[in-house]
Amino acid sequence: MSRHPRPAPIPLIVVTGIHAPSMAAVTVGLQWDLPRAVVVRHHIDPETASLTRTVSDSGGVIEEEVVSLDHLCIGCALREDILPTIERLAGQRRWESIVVHLPLSAEARHLCRTIADSRDLRRLVRVATVVTALRGSSLTEDLLGSASLVDVGAEAVPDDDRGVGEVLAGQLEYADALICVDGADQTASELLAALARPGAGIHTGLFGPSAAELLTTDHDTARSEAWTATVRREPLAPPAGRQVWQLDLVAERPFHPERFMAEIEALGSGRHRSRGCFWLASRPHEVCAWEGSGGHLSIGVVDAWQDERPLTRLVITGDWSSEQVNQLAVRFHRCLLTDAELAERGARWRVAEDGFEPWLGPIETAAFPLTLHSDAPRP
Repeated sequence: MSRHPRPAPIPLIVVTGIHAPSMAAVTVGLQWDLPRAVVVRHHIDPETASLTRTVSDSGGVIEEEVVSLDHLCIGCALREDILPTIERLAGQRRWESIVVHLPLSAEARHLCRTIADSRDLRRLVRVATVVTALRGSSLTEDLLGSASLVDVGAEAVPDDDRGVGEVLAGQLEYADALICVDGADQTASELLAALARPGAGIHTGLFGPSAAELLTTDHDTARSEAWTATVRREPLAPPAGRQVWQLDLVAERPFHPERFMAEIEALGSGRHRSRGCFWLASRPHEVCAWEGSGGHLSIGVVDAWQDERPLTRLVITGDWSSEQVNQLAVRFHRCLLTDAELAERGARWRVAEDGFEPWLGPIETAAFPLTLHSDAPRP
């Protein structure tokens, strides 16, 4: 009996972003270039608390349905409808590729990780490229300004107060291709080059990448996750150009909790993107994450150091409209334990509380890994 070869997995192009017109422009362009593709678009309406799924191909709309979710959030939308729809359409074998238009402000990370971890899904589909659609005319302000998702109508859930820059930076840092639908000036272009994963395609010209080109690549989940990880130990290339600066603040010693509390607002505010990890002498086993942009800051416990060597590292990127750059490094080093403090008390303190309980949890339970959620309390 002869065996029939298993069909090759259908390639996916995943589109993310925070501006609906930019995402629509990229998606329509892909559908125009790929006449044998099917497009799956999910839209969350926070006002009506509804999720709408639209499936279309070159012949028009195939289905449009309002989906009921147990809970209106990106995670539930992914688990209850986005992934099942991709699996269902791929199983029909009617199309040669699938364009996945995620809801506004949704990250591709969870979708890509779920597919990478599922043998059944990998037999049906493969993620070819993750695209972040950008509006070049507002890109610098989007990344460094103080607007929240609610301010620009990009909230994923009601009262989504996350910063635009924090969310958009997370999307583009993970992506394989960045497409500015209306071009980008020099500052915006340099910001993309400083933040994007090495090797990612940055397209700011009149013509972006061809859809066929995006299909021939393979998204490397591990590579994107390494670049966006809380703890990064690899050196960074210095930023090119003169419009953007970047500070790579690294220390193999913890923050002093009281001095860090005094400086955290100054470090986290201002027109810059910042992310990384830190540890407190009062919490020597905790890997603490730092994510901020434009004055919006999230901190939380994401792991335990266990056998890893602890590290404090904040990478801060901004343009020269910020007047704080000269003070950021000074404030960072002011927070670190001094040689005298290390000699007197060491790097691991035993204390009952340190003032960070509202954000990092009680010290007695802090050694257990916790998940940093996008809606985590902000200092």
